[in-house]
Amino acid sequence: MKENDTIFAPITLIGNSAVSVIRISGKDTLELLKKITSIKSFEHRRVYVDYIKQKNLVYEHAVISLFLSPNSYTGEDMAEVSIHGGIASYETFSKLLKSNGIREANRGEFTRRAFLNGKIDLVQAESILQIVNAKNETSLFLSLKNERGEFSKKILQIKEYFLNLKSYVQSSIDFPDDVFWSYEEFFNELSKLKDIILKLKKTINSGRIINKGIKMVLVGRSNTGKSTLFNRLVKEERAIVSETKGTTRDFISEWIDMDGIPVNIIDGCGIRDTDDPVEKKGIELLFQKIDLSDIVIFLYDLSEGFTAEDEKILKTISFKKPIIVGNKLDIAKRNDGKGIKLSALTGENIELLNKEILKRLDFSDQTLVVSDHQYNVLNNMFQDFERIENLKDKNQPEIIDFYLKEILDNCDILLGKITDENILDKIFSKFCIGK
Repeated sequence: MKENDTIFAPITLIGNSAVSVIRISGKDTLELLKKITSIKSFEHRRVYVDYIKQKNLVYEHAVISLFLSPNSYTGEDMAEVSIHGGIASYETFSKLLKSNGIREANRGEFTRRAFLNGKIDLVQAESILQIVNAKNETSLFLSLKNERGEFSKKILQIKEYFLNLKSYVQSSIDFPDDVFWSYEEFFNELSKLKDIILKLKKTINSGRIINKGIKMVLVGRSNTGKSTLFNRLVKEERAIVSETKGTTRDFISEWIDMDGIPVNIIDGCGIRDTDDPVEKKGIELLFQKIDLSDIVIFLYDLSEGFTAEDEKILKTISFKKPIIVGNKLDIAKRNDGKGIKLSALTGENIELLNKEILKRLDFSDQTLVVSDHQYNVLNNMFQDFERIENLKDKNQPEIIDFYLKEILDNCDILLGKITDENILDKIFSKFCIGK
């Protein structure tokens, strides 16, 4: 891949459609258009309508939108050519471009050029992929905030704080006679950063959950109404409901949208003592699902009361801090059980469960959606911060200085100021052709 040649790619799906749009970017864009159209002078952000032709052969009647360097998406001369939809139209135009030395773009190559030409930083480049891959409205809006540079501003702010700390530590090492090293003063300043770091950690963990979705598991004894609650939450009859114990043996899962957050609900077999090998295996796998879940809902039967078996199961899963739900309120004679009391069958009090689930998610406007690459780099930063904190009782400014440099380098890696071709290849290979 050469970064100084001229490239093209479709930015709409190719097939039977009204219009196909082809993006062209690079130093030869204007020369190409002069060659295949009658247009001889070009203005930035101007739309031209003309025939595409070469050697007296008319290829297309096209609409051409022009963006001149450096004020285009890629920072290069760029055109977006709208031609008639259809496979034949695109393939014919594509053949014409190739015959004029224009190369097909690789995945994400337009955005990669935008990054390399300083139009956007790496955080913004990755946010474009997040926008395309957004699974819901919440994820989309958070990704758009990153594309506008809000995440980059946070990283630059953190970088400035750590740069000031490093300047102080470095000066005390290089000029010990002139700069007095006050260990107490350094850690007082560091403590002011801790709230910022902890807040950032919380916001990216929340964003990661929004981006990938919440895993929520329904747990309880057999016949407590887990499948009925599952059907109620997904708003359709997906799980088989029966009075016979052990009806649900395999897992049923469904994605729902809960206030803009994707939630994957999993309904498995009821937990009970059984000699059935299939049911035993299902219970064993259920506990594996519980370990990997974000939220656990524990159901018991209000009409039977909270039993010793319920207590035993609840104790086993207590490490997940489950939402306790008493079901079958519609037939219960008493209403003094633990947790939220509802009827999965009639829907009574179901809104109380929904509110508790959203409360557990605890998202805010400060939530940040990050890529896997960004998440790993940020985790390295958090670990370096903890390593510095662990040196509080040791007078070792040289080691502190080393970890501060690591944090600053990770800030630059996030922003793309320190780049590795392999990392860039991995990031942009996830983009689609034409982006």
